[in-house]
Amino acid sequence: KLRYYTGFTSSERLEAFWSFLEPDAKRLQFWQMKETSSEDRKFTLPLNTQLVLVLMRLRLGLDGLDLAYRFGVSKTTVSRIWATWLDFLDNRLCQVPTWMPPELCDKYRPKPFSDKGYNTVDGILDCTEIFIETPSSFRVQSETYSTYKKHNTAKGLVVCSPNGFVTFVSDLAPGRVSDKALTNSSGVLEKFAPGRSLMADRGFTIEEECKQRSLHLNIPPFLEGRPQLSEEDENETRRIASVRIHVERVIRRIKTYKILSQVFPNSMSGQLNKVWHICALLTNFAGEPLL
Repeated sequence: KLRYYTGFTSSERLEAFWSFLEPDAKRLQFWQMKETSSEDRKFTLPLNTQLVLVLMRLRLGLDGLDLAYRFGVSKTTVSRIWATWLDFLDNRLCQVPTWMPPELCDKYRPKPFSDKGYNTVDGILDCTEIFIETPSSFRVQSETYSTYKKHNTAKGLVVCSPNGFVTFVSDLAPGRVSDKALTNSSGVLEKFAPGRSLMADRGFTIEEECKQRSLHLNIPPFLEGRPQLSEEDENETRRIASVRIHVERVIRRIKTYKILSQVFPNSMSGQLNKVWHICALLTNFAGEPLL
């Protein structure tokens, strides 16, 4: 039940997460609420209960009215809790160092990576798209329309370590932005140490950018005018796919927060980037790394 409602795999993990947040949570200034207002005096939900309310909205995609009924507060109170905690969690989680240096990647490198010769891969990159309501602006409609998804979307980049820990989450970009453009604008390549490697899918045509930084890029081979891949290239494609699949598993784990699987409304567009960051980074706290 705990995992279903909050995403956390054990009460110990949730309690540890609360202990991490509690000192700063006690100093929260609630959104659009004056200290002396009568509404503030009625604001009786304990802070740890407020956290559970927010986690339930992220995990289950519940609306404000549903949560107000479940927690016995007004819809306005739910809105204030949500806006306050969204700012707080985004700020707090983004302060946590997540990038794994080469020595840590090597220490926790899963056997499948070593066995296949990917001993210097420190990050696996992939992009994912979130459906958004059709924007009112025709220009933004055009910028966010994804021909791949046949829908208006926002696109985010995720990098995970070989053992499945989320090490980097980009800001969201309009859905039409290419994987290459998003990678370059995110600045993530600057985080890799020279001489190390990264892994991605064919859409990440960033060979030149990697060369400039003395990085090796592992992506499946291209046909390059040939009718079919050579046997060696086919084997390399399979080798990469067998370990690259872990970033896809990480993204599936992020998408278990159902608020990201719904069509995000225009009325909440200003909150989408925060929701995206929080859901992605929560996976590091909520359960064990995948490998």
